[in-house]
Amino acid sequence: MFNIKRVVDEIEKACPTMALPVVTVQALVEFTKQSNASTFAEYMVNSSYTAGTDLFKLFVTNTSISTNFDSFKNDIIEGGEIMIRNSNLYRQQAAEKGMTFIRDNSTILVHSYSRLVMLLLEMASKEKNFKVYVTQASPSSAGLKAVQELRRLNVEAALIADAAIGYIMEKVDMVLVGAEGVVRNGGVINQIGTFPIGVVAKAAGKPFYCVAER
Repeated sequence: MFNIKRVVDEIEKACPTMALPVVTVQALVEFTKQSNASTFAEYMVNSSYTAGTDLFKLFVTNTSISTNFDSFKNDIIEGGEIMIRNSNLYRQQAAEKGMTFIRDNSTILVHSYSRLVMLLLEMASKEKNFKVYVTQASPSSAGLKAVQELRRLNVEAALIADAAIGYIMEKVDMVLVGAEGVVRNGGVINQIGTFPIGVVAKAAGKPFYCVAER
């Protein structure tokens, strides 16, 4: 049986900066390649059982309108691979554009762990010097992972308590966050704690930037 967790873990290990929705699509493209289903109904039942996500159903319905099952599977595989390639390109472009906002010798506040923010900071570290404060992001403590990765890049980084954003805000030049999703009206869906950081940044007059791929 196709092991979605094992495949996702392998993809994340090979491509640590890939966005999670894209990781899911790539895993489900692999499922499609290996699927022995011979009908639409069998395929959808098996994919739902394997993936446990609505993302793939949305991806499937938006990718293929073919009534021939073999053509349908080919459409899903080709559409998924195009989406993956485009995502890699868009992440690179977003990081390249975002790093232009980072001034040399600046101090940055980052919330939790964002793959795209980490890619941006990694690219910027090759050209500029800066210091990063990272919120702990309880209860996941994902901020610790960000600090460890930044230190491996020889970037000065410090972990701060979530409750310390008011104190630390006066010490930073800008705030940088990622996005789990962007809605049609421009609103951002992100990890818990993003909203109060934005409120404090606005009150302190500090630039607040959200990095997201198109």
